[in-house]
Amino acid sequence: MGDKYDRQLRLWGAEGQRRLATTHVLLIGSCATGSEALKNLVLPGVQRFTILDDAMVSLADVTNNFFVTADAVGQSRAETVAKLLLEMNPDVAGGSRHANVKQVLQDEAQYLDQFDLVLATQLDEAATAKLAELCLAKRLPLLLVTSYGFLGSLRVQVAQHAIADAKLDPPRHELRLSKPFPALQKFADSFDLKSLSTIEHAHVPFVVLLLQAMKTWKEEHDGKPPATFPEKEAFKKCLQEMAWGPPGHELNFIEAAENAYKAYVPPQVPEEVAPVLEAAASHTVSVETLEKTKDTKEFWLLTHALADFVKQNDGLLPVTGVVPDMTASTEAYVELQELYGTKAKEDATKVLETLRKRLRDLKLPEDSISFDTVADFCKNAPSVGMLETRSIAQEYKHVDLSSVDLEDEDKEQSPLIWYFMLRAVATFASEFNRYPAMW
Repeated sequence: MGDKYDRQLRLWGAEGQRRLATTHVLLIGSCATGSEALKNLVLPGVQRFTILDDAMVSLADVTNNFFVTADAVGQSRAETVAKLLLEMNPDVAGGSRHANVKQVLQDEAQYLDQFDLVLATQLDEAATAKLAELCLAKRLPLLLVTSYGFLGSLRVQVAQHAIADAKLDPPRHELRLSKPFPALQKFADSFDLKSLSTIEHAHVPFVVLLLQAMKTWKEEHDGKPPATFPEKEAFKKCLQEMAWGPPGHELNFIEAAENAYKAYVPPQVPEEVAPVLEAAASHTVSVETLEKTKDTKEFWLLTHALADFVKQNDGLLPVTGVVPDMTASTEAYVELQELYGTKAKEDATKVLETLRKRLRDLKLPEDSISFDTVADFCKNAPSVGMLETRSIAQEYKHVDLSSVDLEDEDKEQSPLIWYFMLRAVATFASEFNRYPAMW
C-alpha cells in the first residue's frame, strides 16, 4: 500500500491514510460535481462509499459526467456512477441506493448512522437545511459542494473536529533552549570550543553554541537572560565573537544567530493550543460525556492528560523529540537526536501515567490507548486544535455579517459577493425547480 498511496502519504501521513481507509462516505447526488468529488476519495483509498440519488441518466449527463456512458441513458445514475468509480480502485468497496433524497431524510433519519462522512451536491435549500440539521445532531461531518458554471463552493459543517496533527508547514521545533533539561545542558557543556580544530569548530550544532553563549551571559548578568532590545543585540554580538574567521565563514554560527531568540524567549503553549487545553482542563470528563463524543473520545482523554502534564511541568508542553536539520558533525547530530528522543519518551510516559489514572477513575481499560498513540500525540502537541463550525441550517435562516470586515473585501472579486450570488441561485432553483438560464 505504501507504494500505491505514496503521494498522499507525503501529505497526510500514515494516520491520515488509516482514517481514510476506515471511512464510509455517503455521496448525495450523482451529478458531475459529486462524481468528481467522490473520485478524489476513491483514488487515494477510502474504505467504502454509497451513492444516494433517484436521478436517471440523461443525455445531458453523458455530455458532462465522465462516469456515465451513452448506453446507460434511462438507467439509475447512482448505480452507473458507482459501477464506474469502482473500476478506479479495486481496493475500494462501494454501492448505490436509488431513492429520493428528501424522502429518505424525512422517513429514515437513522439511515445516516452507518456513515462517517456525508458529501452532498446540488441540493436545494430545503433538503440542504434538513440534511444539515440531521448531520449536526448525529455529529456527522458534512461537506456541501456546489458548482454553477465556472463557480464553485465548498461548505464544511462539523459539530466538533479534533485536530491532533495539523502537518504544520513549516513545522514548529521547540528545542527548549531557554529552559534546557539537564541532559541537554550537560551535552552542551561537554564541548570545549577552544580546543577544537577549525573543521570541528565549524560543525558544532547551533544548539550547543546558543546554550554556551547564554550560560556565559547569565554568569555576567546576575543569572538573567537578555530582556531589552539593546541586551538582545549585545547577546548576538557575544555570539558572533565566539566565531572563528571572517563573519559568515561558519554556517553553524549563522544558524545560531538566526535562532538566537530561542535562547531567551521562554517556551509557551501556542495560542491556538491553549484554548483546547483550557477546555480539557475545565471539562468534567465522564463516561456519559465521552459516549456523546465517540468521534473525539480518545482526543479528549489525551488532551485532558496533556493539560495535566502542562500544569505540573511549569507550563511546558512535552518535548516533541523532533530535531531540525542543522550544520553539525554526524556524531553530534545523532547524539542530539538521541537526547531529545529520550526526553520525549520520558515526557510521553508521564502523560501516559496521567492518562491511565484517568482511565481507571472512569472504569475504562487502562490499555485502551497505547503508548505509541500517546507518544504520537505528544509529538504533535504544538498543533493540537479543535474546529467547530456554524450550522448550515442556522446560516440559511439568518446570515450574520457582524464579524465580516467589509472594508477588506475586494469589491470586484469579493468572496462575499459570490456567496450571495450562489445563495440567490439556490433560492431561484428551489422556487422555480430549475436553474437560471435553463429552460
